[in-house]
Parts: sequence; C-alpha cells; structure tokens
Amino acid sequence: MPTREDREKAAARPIDGAHKEFAEEVRRLLGYFEEAGRPFLTTRMAAGKTGVGHVTISTMVRGHRPSRGVISRFAQALDGDPIKLLDLAGYIRDDGSSQLFIEGVQDAIADSERRRKLAIEKADPIDIAIGKRIKQRREELGLSQNQFAYKLRLKENDIEMWENGAHGLHVSDLLVIAESLRIKPTLLIEESNNDDDEIQYTPILNELKTASYRGELSSEVIQDIKDYVLFRTHQEAKKRG
Repeated sequence: MPTREDREKAAARPIDGAHKEFAEEVRRLLGYFEEAGRPFLTTRMAAGKTGVGHVTISTMVRGHRPSRGVISRFAQALDGDPIKLLDLAGYIRDDGSSQLFIEGVQDAIADSERRRKLAIEKADPIDIAIGKRIKQRREELGLSQNQFAYKLRLKENDIEMWENGAHGLHVSDLLVIAESLRIKPTLLIEESNNDDDEIQYTPILNELKTASYRGELSSEVIQDIKDYVLFRTHQEAKKRG
C-alpha cells in the first residue's frame, strides 16, 4: 500500500513537458495532492484502473500529452472531466474536428449514464439486497465508496453499481468483497445474518462435510463450497421468478 511519503515523492517530481496545467490535473486525478475522498495511485495502480500503460501515465504526470483517445479514457476511468483534460492538453481548438471529437466524448458519457440508470432501475431484488448489505458493512467500517474502490482496485462507479444491485455478482466477486469487508461471504447472501441459523445443504455437501471431518478436505474449502451452493440457490430462485 502506498504511503504518505510515496505520495509526497510523486508530487515532487519535476514537470519537464510542455503542458504544465495538464500534468497538474493528471496528478490531481491520481491523488498526488491531499484531497478528500481521492486516494493516491501509483502509475502502475492507475494503469490497472484505466487501461492506459504505466509508462504513458509516467509521461503524462511530467506534462507530455498522449493521444486524445488515451486522455479521454484516462479521465473517464478516474471519474475526471475528459473535456477539461483534453483542453489542458491543448487538443481543444476552434475547428470542426475538435468539436466533433468533443461531441463524441459527450455522447459516450451520456450513453454510459443512461445505461447506468437503466441497470439500476432493472436491478434484481436479490442483487439489491446483497448491495444493501455491502453498503451497510462498508459504512460500518467508515469507508467511502472511493476508499472501498481503492481497496479493490476498482472505480467508484463499480461500487455504486454493486450497492444498487445493478451488477450481477459472481461467487469470486463475493469472496473478494467479503474479504475486504472482513466478513463471511454468507453474510452477504443469507436471508438472515444470524450465525446460529441452520442452512440445509444438498446430500453431496453432506458427503463433503464428512470428508472434511476425516481430514480429506479443509474446513476452508468446505466453507467456500457452502458459500457457492448458497449463492447458486439464490440464482436459481431468481431464474424461477
């Protein structure tokens, strides 16, 4: 995990490119300066979130601009303003090509927002219930959506969609989320959070349980299998309506 010292060292790097204001905005998006709710990202961490190579990002923080498409993708992935960043990079001019590009970016952002709202409106009740439990636990830990996204190396928008039930979660997602929230995966998907509740499993699970008592399977493996079956039960119930 990057430290405060890492942040300060990154912010102290010289800007040797021609676009100083562009570099400063890139650094702001990467959290090089103290700003509420915006964690510090190394260039490699940012590369994982944005899909832009870490070498390219390293040149951007020094004031060297990449292509318009790269800048737009970088800004949107970090919840920034792509038009502002393009302008600071000197790409916005009073000509037809610039205007067409701007309109294309704006249309893409508007379309993304429409799809986001539609996904939330059509969210499944089970996914909504899981999302509420994720949000409740996140808030219990005192984490903002941005901070939680940082822990999971995701965008804040991904967390918002999860918490609204608009993203269908796979078992692997639940395991990662539960680990980050320091709870059992079953607490996200059980109808009750009471650990004393008895959950009925299929005969094959009972056989696996017996195998674990014999030392043939670890308790961790058994629990993961239980989590998986419980999740699949919810999914099948959802399909049946």
